[in-house]
Amino acid sequence: MPKRKTEAVVETNQDVQNLFPAENQPKPLFSFDLGNGFCKVRSAHMSAEYRSIYGVLSRRNTLVNVADRLVIEFDGSRYVFGDDVRLLCDTEPTALTSRIRYTSDRYRLLFASALWRTFSSRVSEGVLYPRGVISIPVGEFNVQKDKEVRQLLQGDYAIHGLNETTLYAQIRLNDLIIIPEGLGTFWLAAFDAEGKLFERYARGSTAVVDIGYYTTDVVLMQDGVYVVGAAQSADIGMGTVAAAVLEELRRQGAYGLDVWQIDELLMQKAVT
Repeated sequence: MPKRKTEAVVETNQDVQNLFPAENQPKPLFSFDLGNGFCKVRSAHMSAEYRSIYGVLSRRNTLVNVADRLVIEFDGSRYVFGDDVRLLCDTEPTALTSRIRYTSDRYRLLFASALWRTFSSRVSEGVLYPRGVISIPVGEFNVQKDKEVRQLLQGDYAIHGLNETTLYAQIRLNDLIIIPEGLGTFWLAAFDAEGKLFERYARGSTAVVDIGYYTTDVVLMQDGVYVVGAAQSADIGMGTVAAAVLEELRRQGAYGLDVWQIDELLMQKAVT
């Protein structure tokens, strides 16, 4: 694999640290929801979402400009993320739907794609030290899972783009905050732009129902504070609906679509 350059030839994050001292690098903030259906990423300067599906980039020549797609090289392989998997890969899309996803190296891969999507415009700044929030289903949210997820995601990242640039990042254990899904939704609605809690949420009880792709999560807030032990999660969501529709279409002899394409069509129908 050819060596990539920042301002000099570098091979490790330590090499980049020597070029760009950590004390000169402010910590960029992020919020990631790496869900079963979508990855939703946000920073101070951008907001985006893409399907939580991926595949290995095809070796076949293509007329598609892959530089315009979410494609990265990570741990020696080139991966495509989102709906472009069908266009740029030789295999069916892969999704992480198991409960063990939060301790899987594939989850770390998904996290790397989110880092690239969020911070690839800052590759010239040397090593980044992001600090942020990641949400997981409330059924998985506990002290042990918090520890496991943060331990999985911590460490050095060298994420290569196909334009010969590399994003270097170091994720530190104390810079990751794990929250239950639904809590971020509450924060978004309950706080103003200056971070002040709206009065209507500061008193009384609030319930947030987060209907995701594979899970539906319910969190309870009391006077703006998360009620520990009151949250509930069920393994049912919009993916359940999409799977049922797909099964019915195949029963009628209709083939050629996968469950994620069905879900996209259902979303479009709901909007229109």
